[in-house]
Amino acid sequence: MSLDDVMFGLLAVAATCFAQAYAGAGPVKLIVDTDMSCDVDDVLALALALQLDARGETQVLAVLHNTGLRSGVGAVSVINHYYGRDDIPIGAYNGSFDDPGSVPPLDDFGKTVAGPYVVGLVTNFTDAPIKDYTQVPEATALYRKVLSEQVDNSVVICSIGFFSNLVNLLDSEPDEFSSLAGSELVAKKVKSIVIMGGVYPKSEGLSPSGYEWNFAGGCRWGTPGGCPRTKEMTAAFLDRWPASSAPMVFSGLEVGGRILTGSPLVAGNATLCAAAAASSPVAAAFKQYADWNTAYPDRMSWDPLSVLFAVRGAQGFFGIHAIGHNSLNVSDGSNAWSDATPPKAGKNGDQAYLKLIDGAQSPMAAMINELVCASPQHSRPMLV
Repeated sequence: MSLDDVMFGLLAVAATCFAQAYAGAGPVKLIVDTDMSCDVDDVLALALALQLDARGETQVLAVLHNTGLRSGVGAVSVINHYYGRDDIPIGAYNGSFDDPGSVPPLDDFGKTVAGPYVVGLVTNFTDAPIKDYTQVPEATALYRKVLSEQVDNSVVICSIGFFSNLVNLLDSEPDEFSSLAGSELVAKKVKSIVIMGGVYPKSEGLSPSGYEWNFAGGCRWGTPGGCPRTKEMTAAFLDRWPASSAPMVFSGLEVGGRILTGSPLVAGNATLCAAAAASSPVAAAFKQYADWNTAYPDRMSWDPLSVLFAVRGAQGFFGIHAIGHNSLNVSDGSNAWSDATPPKAGKNGDQAYLKLIDGAQSPMAAMINELVCASPQHSRPMLV
């Protein structure tokens, strides 16, 4: 048997394990960790998660916001309220990272850390109960509380932003919620984590600077080397996450970038898209983003795709490369996949990245558009 045959066999076994782990045998207990601010795909991702929750496919346990934008959780609250889910706990990162009030924007793109739609949602949809992060628990405390209340090996986290909250969780100490340190709590309670971030097999050569936004963006966008704080958080997350207990799957820039969604929201035709109604904050956010970024009648579906995979699994739309591990070059923010055995006594199957199957773009775009266009459902099936 050749080395290629052995590697193919290992890849098949590892991919099968990942497909089973993300088979969507719901309801999936889901935590969404979002940087809802500069890009509108976070809005679509949360809307999609809440629709899947209403259909009984998932149970959204909490939504965490991971930048220092004070009103980011306000936008989350507006969307939760629209879907009748003020009961879902919201938590927030309280530091200065990506806070436009404490870090002057370096260029026009940098100004969007405040979000081209966040202020509009909080200002115009006043019925939502939460306006800023002074009204919600700090993210680490909420993570620890929610995780401690779940059965072992049951929670799926979908990370669609930066790693500020997750690193703080891993570094957390025992408290009133759990006698376990953060990494131990994660290893005990988390089944898996889906991460929108990076480029696969490598980000080298990616325009403009060879790194992906969630891994090295947030400031100094487009400049060599990326944002120092972002790179530090990404490196710490990749190094400390207990992947042997809670496998990691990465959805790269190249995957969601091929699936374009959202334009029905701005078409204004409620017969095609119920959520395009004037009362919808999902449509309002997308319209405001489209006015700001006129190059795209649709938007790349990085974050909605990640949520969809976290809940429904591969569905025949994804290949799963589960040999090797991800790594970050902390000097320039680039990432690269290695098929070598993961370090620190890891094993193949602890990490994987998604590959889109040819022909999957159109049906996946239709699926995402259908979910975000559906009317809000304010009740959900009884969970057993």
